[in-house]
Parts: sequence; structure tokens; C-alpha cells
Amino acid sequence: MTRFLGAFEYHLDDRNRVQLPPKIREAFSEGAILVKGGEECIEVYTHDGFEVLTDVVDKAPRLSSGSESLNRAVFSTAREIPRDRQGRISIPQELLQHIGLVNDEVKKTETRQSVVIAGVGWRLEIWAKDTWQQKEEGLPQDRIEALERLALGESSKAE
Repeated sequence: MTRFLGAFEYHLDDRNRVQLPPKIREAFSEGAILVKGGEECIEVYTHDGFEVLTDVVDKAPRLSSGSESLNRAVFSTAREIPRDRQGRISIPQELLQHIGLVNDEVKKTETRQSVVIAGVGWRLEIWAKDTWQQKEEGLPQDRIEALERLALGESSKAE
């Protein structure tokens, strides 16, 4: 499976389309599956990547409230989007709202058009540029804290 790396700034066009980075565009030859992210981002999956996600969702215990909520959060917000010949995908209005790009105040500014496409391993994320910049500031500390949690988990398993 392809691993997506890096962060790339792009602009939405007047039809809410965004370019996929050229180096990874071919991975989305069959289109993309967009899902409302748990944070203020849009998760972007290849068809194979979405299968990985659905495998995780399918492992949740059936009919539990957590499982039902997870299913709703993933499947009801998922949108299958074709990639056009220029390597663009169109972002639905409700997903743009989720990342804060379609309210009246933002529409009047140029920042409405700026997004960051970030590689997150087996998926991409699309963020409003200003939200990404805030998120990016905390990434070094987030990384340290995550590594510490993993190390603590590993050491408690060894005991």
C-alpha cells in the first residue's frame, strides 16, 4: 500500500476542486473516498485505503453504541469522488463546511481558497490552511507525547 508523505498547499477553484499532488495522483486513478475527519479535516482515501478503514470498523463489536456511532461517522459522511483528467477532485459543500471553508465571512477572503493536503501514511488529509498552520505548530510536541505513550504501553506489556 502506498504511504503518503509531506504537506502541500493548493487552492480550491471556483467549483471547489483541488489538485492532488502530482507524485501521488496516480494512486487515485480510480478516484478518492472522502470522509469527514475526527478533527477539522477531510480524510482522503484510495479505494484500497478505505478498505483498510472498513476492516477496522468491521472489527468493532456489532450493535454496541460505540460501533453504531463509528459506522455512522465513517459511512454516512463518506463520499466517493472521481478524479478528473487534470488530477483534481471536487470537494462536496458539507465537507468544506466541516473544515470551515464555506461560511459567509470566510467566502469574502482569499484564505477561503487555501488548503493544505497532508500525507498521513495510508491516507491524505485536507485542511483549511490557517487551521493546518495552527495544527502544525503542535506537531513536534504531539509526536513526543505519542512516542512516550507507545513506549509506556510497550514497557507495561513487558512487565
